Amino acid sequence: MFKKKYLCTFISVSLLFTTVNVVYAAPSYVDKKENEIQENNKKIKDLENRNKEIPKIQGDLKEELNSLQVKLEEKEQQLEDTKSKINHYENEIAKIEEDISSISKDIKETEDIINKKIEEIKKREEEEKEKEEILGQRLRGMYINNPTDAILKAILDSGDFGDLISRVNNISRMIKLDKELIEEVRSMKENLENERKGLEEEKVNLDKKMISLSVNKEKVKSTQKELLTEKDNGQSIISDLNNIEKDKKSTINKLDKEKSSNEQDVSKLVEFNDKARSQIDNFIKNQINNKPADKTPQNDKEQGNSSGFIRPVDGTITNGFGERIHPITGVKGMHHGVDIAVGRGTPIKAAQGGTVITATYNDIYGNMIILSHGNGVQTVYAHADSLNVSAGQQVKQGQVIAKVGSTGMSTGPHLHFEVRINGSVVNPMSYI
Repeated sequence: MFKKKYLCTFISVSLLFTTVNVVYAAPSYVDKKENEIQENNKKIKDLENRNKEIPKIQGDLKEELNSLQVKLEEKEQQLEDTKSKINHYENEIAKIEEDISSISKDIKETEDIINKKIEEIKKREEEEKEKEEILGQRLRGMYINNPTDAILKAILDSGDFGDLISRVNNISRMIKLDKELIEEVRSMKENLENERKGLEEEKVNLDKKMISLSVNKEKVKSTQKELLTEKDNGQSIISDLNNIEKDKKSTINKLDKEKSSNEQDVSKLVEFNDKARSQIDNFIKNQINNKPADKTPQNDKEQGNSSGFIRPVDGTITNGFGERIHPITGVKGMHHGVDIAVGRGTPIKAAQGGTVITATYNDIYGNMIILSHGNGVQTVYAHADSLNVSAGQQVKQGQVIAKVGSTGMSTGPHLHFEVRINGSVVNPMSYI
């Protein structure tokens, strides 16, 4: 919708000279078109301002993207660091679990050995008890039967002295062996008991290591959990930043498309404007050809060149007749006159005597005057600071009709001057 209004704006601007040239023939038409031009010119300015804003908006977005890229790189590096730490702690947990498994195995083996030692101790205790019981029975028997009688019996039963010695030695050796066996069983029992105590102490130490490893494992798991949360948060932030980056890039691309579309529309509008102007020129030509010739005298006291025209102001030609890049819109188009740079307030003189067709203000041409010199010849004076004449007034060649200014679409004080022959623009430099 906005582009259609923009098109209407350029159409209205192109109809400018239709409105001002037929002011006598159709004043209501002129008023209507002037109002349309005023309204549409405001829309033109809005669109031009928008086109000027786009590069700045894009520049700001690109700066934000650069800053965003730095943040993304920082967050991605932080995420990589966090992942590295997580992997480190995963390895730590795996090592701790391996150590726990190894210690658990050692504890199990130690418990099995302790149980075996306990069984052996019980067995040795039973052997000791059995040996003591046998020895006790033997000693009790000897005590009951009187050891002296046993010795006497051994002496009496001896066949000779050698046999006697042998019997006594056997009795002594038997008693000694019984005592040695008891001592051996007791010593083995003590050794087993010591081994059992040592193994129990080793188991206690293993239990402590198991507890320490379990505590350490929980700490590592807790740290790893925090890192996993940090990783999730980091990934979420990166995702958000990527979405923001995507949105900003999309906005920049949309602005590029908008600007490109506007430029294409302007080109089309300028082309349409030129065609419309050609149609208007033909219409004006017909109006002028059907109008009685202007009888305004051409030879006034201030004489011009061989064409009968004088320069309306003396100054430097800054923009000639023909195609150019518009200094404000930046659009390539037809320049229908010449721009003469002079100081503000410089008097503007009628290039030739004639009738004031229009003296009005326009958003494009600013304060402007159109003079009809008869025989289909017209001159245009635009961007004036002030006007000294009014529509319908007769002026002489060299008469001050306005003062130089910079009204309308202008970049500085100057006079925009045009010459029209039967409604068609011609190069003013051929006349002045």
